[in-house]
Amino acid sequence: MNSSVARTRMFGRALLLASTLIPLSGCVAAAPALMMAASLATTAYGGYKVYQSATGGDVGIELADERIDPDARNAIIAADRLAFWSSPDRSLVEAAQRAEGVLGIDQIISPATTDGRLRALGIPSDLSQMTIRERDAALARAADALGADLVLGLVKLGVEQNTNMLSLNRATLTQNYQVILYRRGTGNIWTSNIAAVVGLGGSLPSDHEVEGVVGQAIVDRLREIASGTAQTQVSAFNQMSQVGCAGSGAVGCVR
Repeated sequence: MNSSVARTRMFGRALLLASTLIPLSGCVAAAPALMMAASLATTAYGGYKVYQSATGGDVGIELADERIDPDARNAIIAADRLAFWSSPDRSLVEAAQRAEGVLGIDQIISPATTDGRLRALGIPSDLSQMTIRERDAALARAADALGADLVLGLVKLGVEQNTNMLSLNRATLTQNYQVILYRRGTGNIWTSNIAAVVGLGGSLPSDHEVEGVVGQAIVDRLREIASGTAQTQVSAFNQMSQVGCAGSGAVGCVR
C-alpha cells in the first residue's frame, strides 16, 4: 500500500475513534482516571463501568491485571482485519457486531467464520484448555490462516456468588473472563481479566444481556486504547452497585 495513502487512512481512523468517545446522552459520566503511561501499563483491580441492561438491571464491569503494550494504540489504528476467536458464549459475537463501524477497521471476522477456519485446519478452539504456549501458537496460526492483523480471544474463567452476609451490600453473581488481543507477528498486546458483576434481587439481567454487556465493554476498551485515552475508572464502584443508574452522581454509568 502507498505510504501516503496508509498514513491518510490511519489518520482518518484516529479521528473516527476520537469522535466516538464523545459522551453519550443519558446517565454517562467519566470517573477520575489514571492515564496509561508510555511504557507497559498494569492496572489494579477496580471498577470500570456500569451498564444498564434492557430489562433495567445494572451490570458492573471490573478490570484486573490489565496489561497494555505501548504499541497497542498504533496496532489497532493500523489494522485492516480483526478476527474474533470462537466465542465461549455470546460475548465475542456481540463484540464483533459492535466493532463494525466503531473501531475504523476495514474487516471484522466473526467468531463463526473464525471457528469454521479453525476446524478446517484442525486448530483447537477452546483456549481455556491450552497452556500459555499452546494458546500463543494457536493465535499465531489463526492470524496467519485468516490474514488477520489482530485476533481477539476470550477465556471464560467461571462464576462466583457472593452472599455478602456480613455486610449491607447486595449479594452478587460474577461472571469472570480473560481477554487476549494478539497482534500478528508480535504477540499479545492487550490482556485483562474482566468481571461482570450483577446484583441479586430486583431486576435481574438474563445471561444473554450480561454477555452483551461484556462484548460492549471489550469494544469500549479497544476504542479507548486506540484513541489514546485508555484509563482505569477507580471511583466508587461499590456505591454504583447499590444505587444503580438512578442514583445521583452515578459514575461510569451507560444507558
